[in-house]
Amino acid sequence: MSEPLAAGSPGDVTDELSRLLGELAERIAEEGTQAERPALQAVAYATRSLSPGAAAALVDWWGSETARLRAYGLLHGVVLRALDRDDQSWLVDRLRGTPADAPACRVA
Repeated sequence: MSEPLAAGSPGDVTDELSRLLGELAERIAEEGTQAERPALQAVAYATRSLSPGAAAALVDWWGSETARLRAYGLLHGVVLRALDRDDQSWLVDRLRGTPADAPACRVA
């Protein structure tokens, strides 16, 4: 598991999030969206107010794989461009596997 995200520039959080989302995309390409349900649920939760339709499609497990893949592609950009720094930091923690109720490692 990676170290907690240290205080630094907003770019540090965005860079780490970009890396984690890229790794997630590779796993999705290899194993499908069903294999990454917890990570995709975290992405949907973080983006639900910014892009509610895509967030809902991302976790619509009765919908098509194609719809979930398209939603992931759209939300990947939303996460990197529109989420505020605190929400990006929260998502980094979730993608690293930190439970939502664990003490937050927030960026200063």
